[in-house]
Amino acid sequence: MLVSDDRSGKLSDLVRILNLVQYWEQHPNLALSSAAADLGVDVAQLKADSKLLTTCGFGQYPDELFDLRVENRGVAVMNNLGLNRPLKLTTLEASSLLLTMQTLQGIPGFVQSEVVASVAEKLKRHLRGTEGAFDIASISQPVADPSLVLVSEALKSRRKIAFEYRNVRGEVRSFEASVASVVTAHGATYFKGYVDALAGHRMFRVDRMSEAHLLESAATPHMELSSARIDPDDVFGFSSAPEHAVCELAAKDAWVLEAITISEVQRRGDVLRVTIPVANRAWFEGFLVANADRVRLLEPDHLRQGVLHRAQRALNAYDDQP
Repeated sequence: MLVSDDRSGKLSDLVRILNLVQYWEQHPNLALSSAAADLGVDVAQLKADSKLLTTCGFGQYPDELFDLRVENRGVAVMNNLGLNRPLKLTTLEASSLLLTMQTLQGIPGFVQSEVVASVAEKLKRHLRGTEGAFDIASISQPVADPSLVLVSEALKSRRKIAFEYRNVRGEVRSFEASVASVVTAHGATYFKGYVDALAGHRMFRVDRMSEAHLLESAATPHMELSSARIDPDDVFGFSSAPEHAVCELAAKDAWVLEAITISEVQRRGDVLRVTIPVANRAWFEGFLVANADRVRLLEPDHLRQGVLHRAQRALNAYDDQP
């Protein structure tokens, strides 16, 4: 199967393959040889493209994928996932999507910014032709987080950024960092920066920053280090976690796991047994202590000992109070 390596070629491949859905809907009994001649491709390519569609969709389950029966005498479409007609958006739907596109445009270093800009412009044209109280001028410019603006400026100007940072436990520390990369994940924007004082890269969540300002000193992001890069499919490096923990909790308390990557889940009645990759041991121990009334650590044993020691230190702190 011919698949392009370059970015523009991959986009062309995607458009070509998705267009087959409507083509086969309109030509259900056309032989592959005739269709190949009509489309200007060879039979093997057309057959491979049509079969590839059966692995595509908006999910991973059968009813969320295109369903086609591919035979030499023709291709039958059993599930077209709604691609048999042009997309029609209500004013509210288009407005919500436009706001999302403009938020994405405000993310520094977003690699598909030209695609987002194109979609946003099409939505604006659609909204201008609709009736209603929606004011397109009111969202002509996205409202940017001041800290995100400074992170973007630090990245562009290659200057260090100084800021106060509040971690998940509410502790506030001062940092100076050189921005290496920026990513959006789990509904929040993060940047990875090299911190000279720690001699390494650290991940920071932008909405936990305050008092941010640019420094005159040049940034030293150390892009030559593998730790400078962010894998968009594994933002927090859970796939390379050195160890995994097995925990149990009641199904009604599953909400505490919403911000955690889970590698395996087993349910036994009302009890969940989950396997969690531990990328940062100190953070994970703190999570367990904070949720000791909901989450029970089963293994490994050395992590259990670490949690017990941390909990004991917390209790001892109360004894030290006057």
